[in-house]
Amino acid sequence: MARSQSQIQEKCNYTRTGILTGSVQDEGFPPVSTLDEQAYQRVRKTLGRRAFTPGDRLSIRRVAVALGVSPMPVRTALRRLAAEQAIDLTRSGSAVVPRLTCSAFIELGAIGAELEPLALRIVASKLTAQALDHLEIRLNEHD
Repeated sequence: MARSQSQIQEKCNYTRTGILTGSVQDEGFPPVSTLDEQAYQRVRKTLGRRAFTPGDRLSIRRVAVALGVSPMPVRTALRRLAAEQAIDLTRSGSAVVPRLTCSAFIELGAIGAELEPLALRIVASKLTAQALDHLEIRLNEHD
């Protein structure tokens, strides 16, 4: 029994993630010439927006339907994302949004510990007296 386009989209429900909305150019990407690149950019952006949660499975077929392309550009895009360690590929052909490992969590914490003071120094040098007064009022509200 053949399924209609709306039944497939309803089943995979990738519209909630934003994969189906807009075009690659609408999302601020430079113009791309291949379907592989378009599929890659769209899935990458969706992952970057954290529209999927760790452990979510992305089937090639469902993503292809959501993007309105054949499975081949999606397969290529998912392989590229797997090479970048943005997703994990299973033997069944599905992609899985990776879970954060303990070592990755520690590494991200160390990166944050280095970057946060730098960000504070950059912002602090640009604060005005008015902004400092506003921050002081906000801090006093929490005492």
